[in-house]
Amino acid sequence: MKPGIYKRKTVLINKNLQLRFIAWVFITNLIFIFSASLGILIINTGEMVKSRDTIAGNMISITAQTSGDTTDESAVKKLEKEKKSFLMLELSKENMKTNILKIFVFSVIISLFVIFILFLQITHRIAGPVYRFGRTLEAVKNGDLTQKIFLRKNDEMKGLAELFNSSISLYNSKIKNIKELAGEIKNDPAAGKIIRELEFFRLDG
Repeated sequence: MKPGIYKRKTVLINKNLQLRFIAWVFITNLIFIFSASLGILIINTGEMVKSRDTIAGNMISITAQTSGDTTDESAVKKLEKEKKSFLMLELSKENMKTNILKIFVFSVIISLFVIFILFLQITHRIAGPVYRFGRTLEAVKNGDLTQKIFLRKNDEMKGLAELFNSSISLYNSKIKNIKELAGEIKNDPAAGKIIRELEFFRLDG
């Protein structure tokens, strides 16, 4: 495969590796969203409980001051106002729980979509080179020393690919030299054995 020609069309190259990584990131993000939502709920509920206790205390105080006298219009108005505040607070508490649940569900759906798309691309840049290394090493194991690894522009492990390519080139050169030296002493039985062993390798040129 020549440089610049290699194009990877399959996105899910190693499904197990890529999907496991995406699932791990999503679960971590899900825990974070749940913890944040729970924290907001606890803090706001605590504040509302304090406000509710204050309103309830005011209602008890007003009732105690009037001693059940319903002719005191000022006290009755205050009591009605506190009752309305109490009911509004309870309604707000229920609305807050519903809104937090909606935000949680929305955040989970959006994060799932974003994480899947984003990390699919990221893992693709890792799984692709891993797959290419595996295929190339399999060929090298079978004696093909003409193999080279060429990765895409945004792939990871380019340094490792360059090290691999330079190592294969070195082995090519060394084995060629050994074959040439063995060829110079053809009459030696040992040289013949060496040449036969070296025939296993497929070399450049």
